[in-house]
Parts: sequence; C-alpha cells; structure tokens
Amino acid sequence: PDRGLDVDYIIDGWTYIDGPFFRARIFYMSGGILGTNTYYCSHGDNVSMWITADYDNEEAYYHAKNPCLSDEDNVQAIIKNVREYLISHPRKNCIGIGINDERSYCRCEKCAAAYRQYGSRSAPLCLLLNRVSDALTEEFPQVKFDTGAYTYTVKPPVNMTLNDNVIVEFYTIDACYNHAYTDRDCEYNRNICDYVDGWKSICKEMWFWDHCCNFEYSMCPVPDWDSMRENIRYFADSGCTQVLMNSLLDSGYRYSDFGYFRAYMLSALYRDPYMSEEEFNYRMDKGLEAYYGPGWRNIREYLDTLCEISNGHCHDRVAIPTYYFGDEEICAVADHIDGLWADTLAQAAGNDAMIERIVLAQHSWIFLRQCNTYSARYTNGTEEQREAYTAANEELYQYIVDHDISWTEEELNPLAEYLPSKAPWTW
Repeated sequence: PDRGLDVDYIIDGWTYIDGPFFRARIFYMSGGILGTNTYYCSHGDNVSMWITADYDNEEAYYHAKNPCLSDEDNVQAIIKNVREYLISHPRKNCIGIGINDERSYCRCEKCAAAYRQYGSRSAPLCLLLNRVSDALTEEFPQVKFDTGAYTYTVKPPVNMTLNDNVIVEFYTIDACYNHAYTDRDCEYNRNICDYVDGWKSICKEMWFWDHCCNFEYSMCPVPDWDSMRENIRYFADSGCTQVLMNSLLDSGYRYSDFGYFRAYMLSALYRDPYMSEEEFNYRMDKGLEAYYGPGWRNIREYLDTLCEISNGHCHDRVAIPTYYFGDEEICAVADHIDGLWADTLAQAAGNDAMIERIVLAQHSWIFLRQCNTYSARYTNGTEEQREAYTAANEELYQYIVDHDISWTEEELNPLAEYLPSKAPWTW
C-alpha cells in the first residue's frame, strides 16, 4: 500500500493483486503475473548453472559464453542436476532452464544442423527442454519446465512441438517502448506478433517477461503511457497467464521515472487488461492527482507531450535518450516543460512528502533535457549558455548521488565518466 499499489493480500513479503484474468505478484514492480488460481513454487537458473550445479557462484556463469546445448554430456548433466534439485526441494513445481544472459550461441556441427532443420537458433534449447521433460516427468509429474524466448532464441522453431509441461516465456527485451508491440510499422516490433503466434502454435502455456524501463540509462523517461494498455491487452489476447514486469524499482534504488505511479497503473491494467481508454485516462488522472497534488494536470501534459514526441522514433531497451526523442523536438518544448514542473511544485507548497515525489520525477525530465539539449546549449551555445548548462549538470549529479537514484542496471550510481561539461548519458 505504501508503494501506491492496490493490494489484496501479502504472503512472505510478496504483494498480490487478484483479477479475473491474472494474479499479480509485485515486488517493487519486479514480480510476476500468475494465472488466477495457479501457484508456482519456482526456481530458475541458466544452462551453465544447471550443467555445473555451482549454484553459489551465479555471477561466474550468468553472463558467460553460452555452452553447446546439443552436447550429450551437457544434456545429461542438466537432467542429473535438475533431478537432484527437485529431490532436495520437493515443494518446487516449476523449473526454469534458460540460456545465459549473453548473445553468443554454439556453432558446432550438431547445433548448426538443428538451426537449419528447425529454422531457428532456439531449436537446440527447445530440444533440450523436451529431453529434460521426457526424463523427469514420470518421476515428477507435478513439475513444469519453463524457458525463455530471449535474444538469439526469440524466434520459434518450425516443425517441432514442445511437451505439454514445457512453458515458453517470451521476452520483450528487444521491443520498442515508443510503439505498441502489435505495431508492424515499428522496425523493432514488426516481428513480435509473428514470433508470439509461432510459439503459441508449438507450446501449451506461454508467459511474457516485459521490460518496463531503460536498463542502460535508467533515468531516461519511458514514453509508453499511450501503448501500455494495448500491450497488456495483447498479452491477454495471446492467452498469457503470467507476466513478469522487469524494472529497477527494487534493491534499494530510487527510480526517478514515475516508478511507484507506474506500478499503480500496471496493477490496475493487469486486473483488467480490457480496460477502456476512458477508464484508463480516469485512473491515470486521479492517480496523478492523489500522488502529485493539485498541479497534476501539468504532469499529465508532460507525459502526453513526451509520448507524442517519441512516436516518430524507434529504439530498444538500452537506447540512448536521443534515440527515444529527437534533440530538436526536446529543445522546442524544454522551456515550456520546465515551467510545467515549476508550477507543479508551486501548487504543492507546504506538502513536503508530495514535493519530494515531484522532485524525484522531475529529475527524470532534467536528465532528458540535459541529454537532448547538449548540442544546442553547450556545443553550439554561448558562453553564458554553456555555464548554465554545466551548472545544471552539477546539480543533477549531486541530486543523483545524494538521493541514491537508480542510474543503470545492477550497479548503483557508478557515474564513472562524470564530467559536467558532457551530456549525462555519457557519464
């Protein structure tokens, strides 16, 4: 409740919301959406961890080069270690076996033959999951096995069917936030529907793993307020029963880009993925008013403006801010948006808690403004403009450090390349 979520109950520190379509499990916005009346006590690891069973040294394997998934020794090691894990953890009923978080893939003769035969580099992974399922289902009939359609495995294989207890989790890691995932005019999203349809045709159950922020430049505004409703409806239309909303709002970070308000809106949408546009706008307006005070209309105008500006651009989840928004477009509205934030703060005078929330969200805009006005105000600016730009960067940097603002994935405020005379995205 203190994070702005509409909560039904709490179990073991996890916050749950129930709805007619999904059961949501949210931990500071990093969590899963579980199919109603379905409970998974799950454990997931990457293939290198399952091969070695060295569960205490995840960092040594997580981003390691992907091993061969056709090698019989590797296959048997995974089966052996998954079996031993299930014996020692009898409550587990879902085991995740995914590729390492690395885009390398095996180029051996056997894997290459599978790529050709099944039309995708996901084929060896799918064959592996079927092998694990075949070996362990009789002994552990309650267990399901899930894997990710992720980076080089995102394209589904053809002429193959996955076992009924194999779940595919489709990652939106390479999707464009500026457009709906169903928008085939977007160069990043044009294949998503085909890939999802392909996976649906070969597996019985499908999940989504949705990325809700920029992991490389975490202060960059994510302009998906005009597409998130359509995307969540698409998940529901696809028969999805679980969605994990992957963000940077946990682990002690302070996420500047409307983190808690975003969590509230997502919780509402996952309760009702077929929410009308009118209700979505009503909830958004009332939520902004409750959380940011009487100047909420300024913030709504700011969000709508960024969505409109961003629609002409395509990007992936780690894009620099100038891929999200054009420099000239941001320069054209910068002074007006600065005024919107100033007025929002003025209207919240006397409410310290509300001012703190406004200032936190405002610094996501300040980051964007400093990134996208660098050429105009520093490179090509007057001496006075350069001094003002540098001073604003110094204030931004100090706010980030003083308030532990989430800067990039996993590492809190490294800022190793900080220079006040450079655009913040280069820090």
